[in-house]
Amino acid sequence: MTVLNEHMISEIQGDTVSDITRELCVKLVHTHPILVLLCFVIPFVILGMMMGGMVILFAVFPIIIFYGIVSYFAERALMMKYASLHGFTYDQLANGLPKGEIGILFEYGRARKIAHCITGTIALFPSRVFSYSYQIGSGKHTRTVKCTVLDINLPFLLPRIYFEAYKSPASMFWVSNPHNYERLSLESNEFEKRFSLYVEKGEHLAALQIFTPDFIQLVLELDHQYSMEIAHQQLYVYEFQPVSSIEKLNHLVRQGERIASELTREFGALHRDRAGVSPSS
Repeated sequence: MTVLNEHMISEIQGDTVSDITRELCVKLVHTHPILVLLCFVIPFVILGMMMGGMVILFAVFPIIIFYGIVSYFAERALMMKYASLHGFTYDQLANGLPKGEIGILFEYGRARKIAHCITGTIALFPSRVFSYSYQIGSGKHTRTVKCTVLDINLPFLLPRIYFEAYKSPASMFWVSNPHNYERLSLESNEFEKRFSLYVEKGEHLAALQIFTPDFIQLVLELDHQYSMEIAHQQLYVYEFQPVSSIEKLNHLVRQGERIASELTREFGALHRDRAGVSPSS
């Protein structure tokens, strides 16, 4: 699909993956009709004839495959558009296995893959936004979970804490617990209704220093579809939905920015020397 070049992507008008997918499909059919026929239509029609005249059935397959492939590039185009609008950079080299990631999500499931990574600055901190997918289950019960992840690099060290929204598709702790996380209950009934809070063993007191009434109130004001993790200097915000629109990316980034700003206000001065990193780095 090299016909989906940078020039074509730069001309997209849509702000959602579905709109961009339709836009790219129309452009490909108009600019490369013979290629589309040779790659996606004729082979399946021939196969249908060989399978006893099931031409109509096999004619549907290329449409589904074609649309699926273009959808992948539509996600890429959307991320590139967001990067252009907000001063980020599309990082092609970051695609692939989640090497070096320390969040618990990246140790869960199999067939783990990062795609469409963009890098930039949020609240003065180095940050990334990327698509992430992994598989859970086995046999006919196998399913692929697609996520959108925001990663903000904080200039100080904090304990490992994971607060999981009840809207998440599956708990990270049903299968494994690689960092000996333990459940921590707070006095806030409203928080307990919306999140499950886990902290690394031995870090309960440090976690309670973070989850002050003000911080709990901030978390409750945010969108409750996100799970979040603090992993030393990394703040991860997980949305268990694939990249879908510029608006949703803006919303995800705003959530992470508010959390990062509050953590910096509360703990930046205390931990900056320990981290050895300046706030503007």
